[in-house]
Amino acid sequence: MITLKSEHEIELMRRAGKITAAARALARDLVAPGVTTAQIDKEIERFIRKCGAVPTFKGYGGFPASVCISINEEVIHGIPGSRVIHEGDIVSVDVGATYDGYVGDCAATYLVGDCSEEARRLVEVTRQSFYEGMKFARAGYRIGDISHAVQEYVEANGFSVIREYVGHGVGTVMHEAPEVPNFGPAGRGPRLVPGMTIAVEPMVAVGTWEVKTLKNGWTGKRDKYEEAHRAELALWDAANRYLHANLPKGTKTLPIAEWEQEYADLKTQRDSDYTKLKDTRTEVAELQKIRKCVDIALKAEQPERTQTRTKRHEQER
Repeated sequence: MITLKSEHEIELMRRAGKITAAARALARDLVAPGVTTAQIDKEIERFIRKCGAVPTFKGYGGFPASVCISINEEVIHGIPGSRVIHEGDIVSVDVGATYDGYVGDCAATYLVGDCSEEARRLVEVTRQSFYEGMKFARAGYRIGDISHAVQEYVEANGFSVIREYVGHGVGTVMHEAPEVPNFGPAGRGPRLVPGMTIAVEPMVAVGTWEVKTLKNGWTGKRDKYEEAHRAELALWDAANRYLHANLPKGTKTLPIAEWEQEYADLKTQRDSDYTKLKDTRTEVAELQKIRKCVDIALKAEQPERTQTRTKRHEQER
């Protein structure tokens, strides 16, 4: 059953989405050669909780971590651990945060250093396939229109769409109806109406689309050396802004040009938020350095103060 959200609920979801997006931005800065996936998971969890939210993934269905980190041939649900990130890796980070009872869910993939041209094309095609699907994420279209747009663009560029995993509705829980596949014919599936909140999740691979699940019961993996990538955005901070727009009477959709402008505005705001977040982290780091210097100075002065108090005490006696 598809749950339609009120304007108030959409606003709560936007707040959760902002925290999730900020956590994803932090992950982008943490992904680097020599860093373990467990270290990234620890920092992201700390950040989410500091924002007053809860990591949605941790404990969800028994998942043991706060983020999913999938590298190279791993498609989805990679469990953070001792694995070290290396130059040339493709690292996908999937983040979820629950704030005031509503879920934010997003993912991004990062190229580490000098990657192959094929890897760069894979990431770019996947990213653009998301935008192609988003053109149809508007009131009046159907879920299948999004699915078909993603598949058509991916396959036209020589890659494959993963079929075992799909996008989904999202709200008070992470996985709600409807499912949002990345493949299939246009004109099928539920019709998009104001109040629907969905996560579009293109997952694209080099070679064929088959995936196998590892023994941990979570991680979906491709054959070795056949890389995969995913892009995801829960649409309360983009598509649902216009799904909830005050449309003229009788109008079912917004012109694509208006949506593209709105998305451009959102991207500008996102980039600004990322910059502010980075500046804040820099400021905090500087304050920590100052505090450390002060602590060292105070410790150095402590013996002198103790000796002075002792001399005064002896004089008084």
